[in-house]
Amino acid sequence: MPTLQEAIKLEAKEASERGSSSQSPSYARYFTCANVIKDANGKYENCTKRPSSTCGKCALVKKSKECETFVWVDERFQYCSKKCQIDHWPRHREDCNHELLKKDWMPTWHREKRVPMLTFNMRNIQSGYGKFLWGNVPAYDVLQLAKNEGREYDKDLSLCFGASGDLRNMIMTINALHPTYKGRCTSVVNDREEFVAARNTILLILALTLSPDEAPEAMLHVWYSARLTPKIASRLREKVKPMVADVIQKIQNKNDTTILAKTWTSGNATISVRLYKPQWDFVLKMLETRSTVEMTEKKRKYIVMNKDDLDHHERRWWDFSGPLRLSERKFLETGILLPFGHCIDDFTIPNVTLFDPDNNNWSLEELASVRAGYDWNEICVCGGGFVPILDMNGRQFSFVFHMLQEFCDRLQKLSLSLILYQCEASRFSKTISQVPQAEKYFDRIEVSNIADTCHLGLEETLRSFAPMLKRPSENTHATLLMLSQTPVLQARLARGPQWDQKQASAQWDKIMAYRGAPLNKDISINHPAYIQSDSARALVLDNVELFDYYWTKMINAEAIATRTGMCERKVNKIIEKWPICKETDPQKRFL
Repeated sequence: MPTLQEAIKLEAKEASERGSSSQSPSYARYFTCANVIKDANGKYENCTKRPSSTCGKCALVKKSKECETFVWVDERFQYCSKKCQIDHWPRHREDCNHELLKKDWMPTWHREKRVPMLTFNMRNIQSGYGKFLWGNVPAYDVLQLAKNEGREYDKDLSLCFGASGDLRNMIMTINALHPTYKGRCTSVVNDREEFVAARNTILLILALTLSPDEAPEAMLHVWYSARLTPKIASRLREKVKPMVADVIQKIQNKNDTTILAKTWTSGNATISVRLYKPQWDFVLKMLETRSTVEMTEKKRKYIVMNKDDLDHHERRWWDFSGPLRLSERKFLETGILLPFGHCIDDFTIPNVTLFDPDNNNWSLEELASVRAGYDWNEICVCGGGFVPILDMNGRQFSFVFHMLQEFCDRLQKLSLSLILYQCEASRFSKTISQVPQAEKYFDRIEVSNIADTCHLGLEETLRSFAPMLKRPSENTHATLLMLSQTPVLQARLARGPQWDQKQASAQWDKIMAYRGAPLNKDISINHPAYIQSDSARALVLDNVELFDYYWTKMINAEAIATRTGMCERKVNKIIEKWPICKETDPQKRFL
């Protein structure tokens, strides 16, 4: 993250570059003057004039173009008029003077001189909350055609996302297809969680039925915002719900053990949802939920802003710059993914896809983060010239909006078949066998982290999905992709506390070398700087050695692969083995 001074210089550079460009990105219309005004109907909205400078104090809101002559005389609070500045200051003052922006900000536990509550809070899991509805690792293109089949590859492709979670990997992959791709790309998406499957169904129906100008915004807020505008809520009620209700009406006499498919077509794109009757019923139940925003906001904030989780949030914020801390805080408070200075007064309807239809409880895991699902570097460079440099909410909004806009454009232009299932990954092969003429062999199979021993495990995963991978005679680049999240920790635990203690000294030396100075010898183990440094040990571990120990000694992966007719790729051609920790130099890993 740049400093405030660097941000102001970057802002000037981006504004200059924007001035030489004749075309603005479509999301630019969301980045108007931060002042909030009342229209003729008494409705509050942002001033519609285009901004050209950023608040020089917080670097989170922008001002309008009319002040361009004066922008670099005083970067603070430049608006289209003195009246706009005065009118907006009561709203902006609390944010601009917020304690989270202070360089000497310290977490609450430190100020209160108490032990931080950083152990995992099981309350939400035990109460049925804590669903993983957003991705928690960066999305990626599972094809990487340029490194495999070839950038201009035009044959049909079949992709399987066997434990998909949300749609981000599928969307990233389709967006990466060449705009002139002539083949047909079939993407089969499966997840066992009913909330995930229902939300994926709703999002794809929105993409297929709304215009390319309207769909990205509607999808973005249904995906990531706790509240919707009346217009977006009406699209769920008037577009999506009748389509699902029509299916329910036609399958009333069907049994609960048969896959029931419904296919919708638009141009060369089709969406086929293949669910059991109770699963279809749940989608409609979600869409029919009625509640007040007062009730849902109270329940959401009970989960995401309760005092038990405050230490978790502030522990993360300690790593951030002030504006990023405040951006994260605002997203927690509002639950709406928008640029920091955008008016939220029109978001008055609960997003039914993020609340339990039985009791209106907030369903999302309390520490969920939008940015965790995407490449941080790509988010940081998105929105240049329109987004205030340090407005990470605006950057995330721009990134997701652009991603969804590209996807909706691909739906219009390419030949695509998108298929949704909901079943246990171990039963996926058996489930699709019930569907006549279903796609059963794939060029890529992505299964998230189900091969970890806390889930299916490697052998069961390979036995379940290897038979569905195309043979080398059909495609020498066919690949099954797995994410390993727990092996390093398991290997570390298997080595025992004595081994871990031996490594600690060298790890601390590397961490202190990066910091540039040792910690004060009198510092408490509850001081945020100590906790931050202790957490950083995971970044300087020899992850490669630990993973190899797990892979070869603990589970003997090569033998498992042989038993299941598979072999490990020696050179990764789709995603790097260590996409986050790319450098071997521990100091570079931090950068």
